[in-house]
Amino acid sequence: MKRSQDIEAWRYFLAVERAGTISGACDIVYSDPSTVSRTIHALEESLGGISLFDRSSRPFKLTDNGRIALEYARSIVNAHDGLIENIEKDFDAMKGSLRVGLPPILQTMMRDFLINFVRTYPDISLSVLEYRGAPPIHFDSPSGHLDIISAYGPDPAHDNIVQIHFGDGILIPCAAPSYLQRRGVPKHPLDLIHHRGVIYGNKMRSGIHTLSNGKETYPVRFGQSVFFDSGYTAVAAATIGGAGVNLGIPSVHAAREIASGRLVPVLTEWAPPPVHMYIYTRPEIVKFRRVRTFMDEYRSWLRKMSEETHSMLKGKIPDELLEKEKNF
Repeated sequence: MKRSQDIEAWRYFLAVERAGTISGACDIVYSDPSTVSRTIHALEESLGGISLFDRSSRPFKLTDNGRIALEYARSIVNAHDGLIENIEKDFDAMKGSLRVGLPPILQTMMRDFLINFVRTYPDISLSVLEYRGAPPIHFDSPSGHLDIISAYGPDPAHDNIVQIHFGDGILIPCAAPSYLQRRGVPKHPLDLIHHRGVIYGNKMRSGIHTLSNGKETYPVRFGQSVFFDSGYTAVAAATIGGAGVNLGIPSVHAAREIASGRLVPVLTEWAPPPVHMYIYTRPEIVKFRRVRTFMDEYRSWLRKMSEETHSMLKGKIPDELLEKEKNF
C-alpha cells in the first residue's frame, strides 16, 4: 500500500504540521524521530517526490503542496476516527478511546484525578492533549477528533456543539511581600501606573484590561510590565519572585501561596472580570457513557478543588469576592 493511502502516515503529517518539528511530533504520536522522519519522507515519495514541508526554517512551514494536503489529511483522519466511534454499538460500555483537550496548567493540576480515572476504568484508553485555543472551538487534532475540551467560553460561533457552563472562576490581584516592601502597596487601580505588572495572556485567556468594585470600573495601566504568553508556572514564579503585581491569578492557583504568605492579595476591593469555565463535547459522541462519566467526574473534582480553595482563602480576601466564584 502506498503511504499516501495510509491513514497513520497522514496522522504523522498532521503531528509534524502541528508541532513544527520532527521531535515535537514524536510526543504527539508516541513514536521516535527516525520513524516519524521516515514516514514523512515515504509519504512525500508516494505523492511523486514532492515536499510537504519547508525544512529550511524552524519550525517547519508547509509548502504549497503541504497546504493542499493539510485539508485532505484532516478530513480522512477525522472520517476514519468517526467511523470507529460510530460503529461501536455498546454506548454504555466503559471502554474505548477518550481524547481530552486541556490547557497545560490544568493537566498538571489534574494529575491525580487522571491517574485515578484510568485506574477506575482500565478499559478506557485516555489521551490527554494540550489545548490552548479560545472560541471558536475546534475538535480537530493530529491524534484525531478531540472528544472533550475544557476552555473558557462561551462559543457563540457554534450552536451545534455541546457546551456546558460549569463554573465561574475569580482572579485575585497579588504580589510578593518583597515587591510590596520595595514599591509599596497599590490601593486603587490608578496607583498601578507606579507599579510593574506581571501579565499573562494568550489565545485562551487574554490579559486583564479593567478592574471593578461593582460601582466603578477603571482601565488597567501599569508603569512597566513583564509579559508571558505561555507557561503559567513561569508567570506564578515571576510573581512569587517579586517581579511585580499580577492581577490575574486564578483563585485555585493563588490560594496556597496566599495561605503560606508567599503572595499577598492587593486591591482587595477591586477585581477583574471572572472567567467563565466551559466544557465542550461533540453531539455525536455525548451518547457514550465514558464521555458523560468523564465530564461528571471532572466537574465533581473541580467542585472539591473550589471548596478547598475557599477554605484556604477565607478571611484572606473579602467574602463577597469569594461568592462570585461558582461551580455548578
